[in-house]
Amino acid sequence: MADTQPPRTAPHDLLSRAQKALQESRFEDAAEAYGLLAELLPGEASIWHDLGLAQLRAQDARQAVDSLERSLALDDRVITTHLNLARSLLQLNDAEGAKEACARGLALDEDHYGGLVLFGHVLSCIGEVGEAEAAYRQAARSQPRAAAAWCGLARLGRLHDPESLESFVEASRLERGEASALHLALALSFDRKGEYDRAFSHASRGNELRQSAYDPELRDELVDRTIRTSSGLPEAMTGIPSEAPIFIVGLPRSGTSLVEEILAAHPRVHALGERTDIGLLARDLSQLTRRKVHFPEGVAQLSPLECVSLGRHYMNAIGQMPEGKIRFTDKAPGNFLFLDLISRLFPNAKIIHCVRDLRDVGISCFMQDFGDHGGVSFASDLEHFARHAEGYMRLMEHLRQTSPLAIHEVGYEDLVADPERIGRALLEFVGLDWDPGCLEFHQRRRPVVTASSQQVREPIHGRAVARWERYGAHLGPLARLA
Repeated sequence: MADTQPPRTAPHDLLSRAQKALQESRFEDAAEAYGLLAELLPGEASIWHDLGLAQLRAQDARQAVDSLERSLALDDRVITTHLNLARSLLQLNDAEGAKEACARGLALDEDHYGGLVLFGHVLSCIGEVGEAEAAYRQAARSQPRAAAAWCGLARLGRLHDPESLESFVEASRLERGEASALHLALALSFDRKGEYDRAFSHASRGNELRQSAYDPELRDELVDRTIRTSSGLPEAMTGIPSEAPIFIVGLPRSGTSLVEEILAAHPRVHALGERTDIGLLARDLSQLTRRKVHFPEGVAQLSPLECVSLGRHYMNAIGQMPEGKIRFTDKAPGNFLFLDLISRLFPNAKIIHCVRDLRDVGISCFMQDFGDHGGVSFASDLEHFARHAEGYMRLMEHLRQTSPLAIHEVGYEDLVADPERIGRALLEFVGLDWDPGCLEFHQRRRPVVTASSQQVREPIHGRAVARWERYGAHLGPLARLA
């Protein structure tokens, strides 16, 4: 009888396919190929590492942890495997696990630059500022021309002599990305010193060196399409009726981290941090439903059964809530674009919309080094930011009038002026009793992996209110957002 089994792809062909996909940033395809290769060669630690790396870059941190741990079980002498495990754990908000993984990696090479920088970042996320500074300084001593350690010190507010770094940057011929990051580090440092013209000059130079792929025309078109196709829930109930989800949306630097920390300090709330799951669901609608439905037009075409299935897919991705928790927060500012999808998957979800003077938001984003975070690529150009903000406002105004979701607005300026009043209203909105500990969030050892990780280690203050006034001569297109 003839063999009807399909021929297996040769390992070297799978490896070529995986490596090509990885180089072309097709991370899901790379993970699929590496997964097949791992089945053929389960004893190869390097294959499990590369599978984990592809999964991490595909935003599947949970699977990445499993693959990287498989790699380490086979060979624990490779520092990059420990460090990629740490990055994966940090994506899952397991900062303590990430700290341990970094320490195991650095035990193999105590002066490893990338390991020290990552260790400093992990330590800063859990509020161990002194230890983070020590790690960054050790890294800077080993590679003084590299940017990452200096940028880490600037984010901590521990870059005490920016003039010397400024002289170094001006006198050196640096690679474009390094120079950009160092200019943005200097912008933060001179801002803290009150030298605002100097700070803005460095921010401008740093952002000019960024190679942003942001296209305001495409973004405007996406917002317009989303507005045209979002029109509230269908008559039949869809999705999962749980009241647990709380989605915190807005623009970056609008107070979303602060609001999440207030909620996270409540004993009944499980804070998930900045998740990408909703955006991935929107991106993969066609694949997950196995039919030609694409975001945003396809959202209205989802059947009730598909909405339940997608809702369960999301819940499986975030994992179970710890005992005693009855609400969870998903703080991804850009989820405002997906509120129509959220309304169909979780019709009883609560939406907290964080708003702040858009001029302050724009200056804060422009001064911030978001690295390779593609979702914030609009921040490196003030005109792009203004266009992005105008599209965001247009969509949110439409949703205020049409969305069936419960949306509660929190003004940053109101929150810092009267935190208890605004905090009480926030807890009432999500159906929880007031807890005075919610205003003591800065004393907790909760990992915060966003650009606001240091700000939320302090009590609530209003020092950043009307920050734009310090840059009045440089506002340009931000002025029209008043």
